[in-house]
Amino acid sequence: MVLFGGQNVGGGTGDASFLADTWEWDGTSWTQRMPAVSPGARYFAAVAFDATQHAIVMF
Repeated sequence: MVLFGGQNVGGGTGDASFLADTWEWDGTSWTQRMPAVSPGARYFAAVAFDATQHAIVMF
């Protein structure tokens, strides 16, 4: 499973920021990845796996 982006709510201070984190779940633990190319920070995005292209597509 791949997780991308999100929102840091600022610990209740009201200072929210968007994230550009990429994480992978292997069924046991999360590992943060640092891809060479990555989209900008966002939240409320969705992803799907394109089996034809063997790629994850974010929209």
